[in-house]
Amino acid sequence: MKTEYFYIDINLWTFQLVNHGISPSANHTGDIEIHQIHRIFLTKGQYNKFLHKL
Repeated sequence: MKTEYFYIDINLWTFQLVNHGISPSANHTGDIEIHQIHRIFLTKGQYNKFLHKL
């Protein structure tokens, strides 16, 4: 079974959504290479509701 992690990336300085998507791997800390960006993981249902609102 293929594991998928659904996420949104938020800029912590401006509180703006900068990215969203599906990743095959996750570190679950929310830390990524750019320090002011934080990754928030969502369930598949939450992600689908988010996409429906876009």
